[in-house]
Amino acid sequence: MKLLYALYALHSTGFNLVWRVLPAFLAAFFGAFEIALIFAAYSAIRIFIIPLGMASDKLGTVKIIRLSFVVMILTVSGFLLFFGVESLPGWIIFALIVGISSNLIGIAVNTLAASVERKTTALFSLESMYQIGVVIGPIIGGFLTLHYGIETALLTWAVLSTVGIFITPRISVPFRQKKIVKGLFSAIKERRFAFIMILVFGSFFVGLIQSMQEIVLPLFATTIGFDVAQVGLILGIGSVITIAALLFLGKRIERKSHFTMLFAFFILMLIFPLLLPMFNDFFSLIILGAVFLIGRTANLNITRSFFSEFSDKFKATAIAIGETVYFLSRAIGSTTAGISIESLGYSGTFNTMAVLTIIALIGSAVLIFRMRNS
Repeated sequence: MKLLYALYALHSTGFNLVWRVLPAFLAAFFGAFEIALIFAAYSAIRIFIIPLGMASDKLGTVKIIRLSFVVMILTVSGFLLFFGVESLPGWIIFALIVGISSNLIGIAVNTLAASVERKTTALFSLESMYQIGVVIGPIIGGFLTLHYGIETALLTWAVLSTVGIFITPRISVPFRQKKIVKGLFSAIKERRFAFIMILVFGSFFVGLIQSMQEIVLPLFATTIGFDVAQVGLILGIGSVITIAALLFLGKRIERKSHFTMLFAFFILMLIFPLLLPMFNDFFSLIILGAVFLIGRTANLNITRSFFSEFSDKFKATAIAIGETVYFLSRAIGSTTAGISIESLGYSGTFNTMAVLTIIALIGSAVLIFRMRNS
């Protein structure tokens, strides 16, 4: 498991070298709507991930992970050779391909983590390793982009992906053994209401609100005077706080209800849009961003843990269903954020995020009530 965690941290570092600071970098060339289109493309392509989840179940997760790293290297190389950093079509194509390859790695790695006995603990630990990359990536990526250009950050990502290709075959995970293997759709039918509600609120609403926050926070920070390196530092330090929180929470919620925890972490997500208009200095951005990230990350992994229970044989497919809805909502959220910023301003966008989070809170409360009385 340790090597699996290290691999995910490596992938996250390479990915976040570019992706987490990209809105701040692109602000020099494009408006909020154009930037939102790039991020929407990244999320939109990932709604077609279910067939790839099925392929992971059939071909094996290790092969899928190695193939995804190869695709990432070719994509970075092709972008630098055939497009410039000021090319909007180039960034959209780049986002589409990266959207597939990075999500394949995520599904495969989460499938392996969800195969152990204490899967919620493993998923939280895995996510904390991802957050290590979220810490290191933006800080290094912000520095490289500011001083040497985004091209250097992209090449660094390609180098880390190359290392990932050689690490992947050495992964070993202690699988949980089960005697009974249910079909995926028969298992879903047995828990239809819970499945639909988690899909709507645990996948769709989490992705919708998260994608808006990922656009809003970096752009808002640049409008109040922070440069790309400072934005990277805000995101990185916030992620350090998130790592500590996830490691603390993982074992403690192993046996807690998925539904109760979903409600609790939506409350954390609500703090961000409510308080950011009033507290927007450097340290406030760090704390509010971290609180949101803890809530969002916990809810996402609670959702993955829930979906992984439906079928051991089709675990990757079940997780992929949730990821598909999650990234569909992220495509919608990115575009919504861009339109909202340009038409309503940041204050109106914060209010929109707050309303969406309150709806999610109400939905998760309904789910808790229904499951306790069924």
